[in-house]
Amino acid sequence: KISKVLGLAENPIGLSSFLIGKSTANEIVTPLVNDENEHFDLFASGAIPPNPQELVSTKYMAQLKAFLENNYEVVIVDTPPFGIVADAQIIGEWADLSLIVTRFNQTTVDQVFEIDEWNDRGVFKSMAIIFNGIKNSGYFGYKYGYYYYKRKYGYGYYSSYGYGGY
Repeated sequence: KISKVLGLAENPIGLSSFLIGKSTANEIVTPLVNDENEHFDLFASGAIPPNPQELVSTKYMAQLKAFLENNYEVVIVDTPPFGIVADAQIIGEWADLSLIVTRFNQTTVDQVFEIDEWNDRGVFKSMAIIFNGIKNSGYFGYKYGYYYYKRKYGYGYYSSYGYGGY
């Protein structure tokens, strides 16, 4: 999905090719930004294998981890949701931080409690939650009694302090 969103052509060569030993790490990298000050590379998934859970447990995954540590300062790995398949937990064992993405009006209270349980059990070394899908009307503010502060794209205020009341 990420390759499609970025407008990249579908390529059967990707992480799955590397994890079965048919490609090198240098063959599967796609540079997205490459100038003298910034580098941003993508390692697409490649063809969907029949056994992804087994692939992330192979010796090639350790080789990939070593390659990434030697060549990159920051690595972000997008995995399937934890709980549905074990990929996230397997990869999460060597991640410095696992980001749990939740969605407004989609993630249930029970799921939030489950995320808290993962934290209590130490499923991931370190966790953070991203709260996604909030609709922004462009306004935010505070209201206390007759006083009202409202802001949109700049600084301003409205107050009825001492001038009648609503």
